[in-house]
Amino acid sequence: MRLLSKSSDNTHEITGFSKDKILELKEKIAKYKSGTIENTELQEILRLEFPQEILSYYSEYLKEIEPFLEGYIQKSSQLKDSESITNYLSLKNQIFQELERYGKNLLNFKLNCQ
Repeated sequence: MRLLSKSSDNTHEITGFSKDKILELKEKIAKYKSGTIENTELQEILRLEFPQEILSYYSEYLKEIEPFLEGYIQKSSQLKDSESITNYLSLKNQIFQELERYGKNLLNFKLNCQ
């Protein structure tokens, strides 16, 4: 998954890697593990596929949603009617699932690079 920033309208776009691209990257990582390619070559491949700019976008994105979480979620948790509570719990669950996916993607990336 890639998070791309659009500076023109200050929005973010999330795109994914194709299956072929993922397999290509896995193959190159496997070649590195087997000693077929050098560390510098793998580092260059990873730098091209995962530029520092993209990693910075992830960090900025998480910082941008933090005020929303602190404001909306905390206020919503104090609501009394059952529909509001259900909506709050549903939204909270979806946010945690999304954060868990981010964490798993980052962990998979780290493991694939080792």
